[in-house]
Amino acid sequence: VPNIYLGLDNEEVALLRHYQKVAASTCGSSYTCSLAASQGLLRLDPHSLAMFSRHFDHLFGQIQHRLDYLSEQTQICAQQSYDKAGSLVADADLEIAQLQSVIEKMDKLDLEFDKIRNIRDIVRDYRSRIEALDQAL
Repeated sequence: VPNIYLGLDNEEVALLRHYQKVAASTCGSSYTCSLAASQGLLRLDPHSLAMFSRHFDHLFGQIQHRLDYLSEQTQICAQQSYDKAGSLVADADLEIAQLQSVIEKMDKLDLEFDKIRNIRDIVRDYRSRIEALDQAL
């Protein structure tokens, strides 16, 4: 088939020729492909198309394998991140609970200090009364 009938640009034709040579070299018919290329043609007979099909099926299989591997690695990484985030949340919850416990204890101590201040004020009031009574007697 002449290149101009395919509707491809020069880069696409060169790429097609390259893969035709690669496919032909794996199947042992590179001579006919080289002959067609030297005449400015691409060999598109059923045998050549079958070679293309097998070659591209193999390439797509490799791509799919790589995609599957990357997908698996992404899932593993995401699961590890999820697990780590869960652990961090659990640790943060524990820290928050401890902080709340400390705050509750501080509030209780603050109430106790208020009681002590009230007792101190009562004792001062009694002391001043006793001193006043002592002086009166």
